[in-house]
Amino acid sequence: MWLLSVKPPPEWIWRGCSGLSVAFFFPFGVFTAKAMRAVPRDDLRMGGSFKLVFYLVGMLGAAVIVLQIYNLIVLNVFWAFFALIVFQLLAGTFQFVRLIILVS
Repeated sequence: MWLLSVKPPPEWIWRGCSGLSVAFFFPFGVFTAKAMRAVPRDDLRMGGSFKLVFYLVGMLGAAVIVLQIYNLIVLNVFWAFFALIVFQLLAGTFQFVRLIILVS
């Protein structure tokens, strides 16, 4: 938001934002994948819905990272950067709702 207040806005603004998001989001994904591998297999046998959610969120996360890298190299547009924000909000909301449903 601060970069948008500069007149005229820098041409590299969405490339910079995408690069920064990859710099933060990619290590988080690697750390999460390593942590999931450390969980014993017996603890992960929660049914088909757990696997479906895990793989779906993982594949969508990987696709969003690839989109960020493509935006960094080629596109330089806002909507590609915004896709990462929307993905994180939807994934977090979905996991929260899933947690509430599993507890009750």
